[in-house]
Amino acid sequence: MKNFDKVMAQQQVTWRQKHVADKRHGEQNGKARPWILPVELWEQGLWPGSGYVQPWTPKDHEMRILPLPPQAINLLSRWQSTAPENCPYVFMDAGRWDYYRQEVDGGRWTAGRDLMNNILRPF
Repeated sequence: MKNFDKVMAQQQVTWRQKHVADKRHGEQNGKARPWILPVELWEQGLWPGSGYVQPWTPKDHEMRILPLPPQAINLLSRWQSTAPENCPYVFMDAGRWDYYRQEVDGGRWTAGRDLMNNILRPF
């Protein structure tokens, strides 16, 4: 898991260098980290795709822990890396992502519509 942590830390540092002008480091557990934003800059770390995340609620409110082996986490990370840029949905292809954003931006996306339905059939 340490290799994964190092890769993720480097990707976060690279993203920050491209997108945040302020070079001050934030803190994690009392230690300055180059990939952490200072508290007052938290909004600069928001993901551009976050405006497209649909509201949802869990099936129930009972706390559960889902242990995922490192292989599953790595697989999900790889799938996310192949998703369209700024798309928060791991399994959404580029065509569906473009269609969905056009509908949201045009005010035509209504509650109750499925993000992914009949994914084997063209939309």
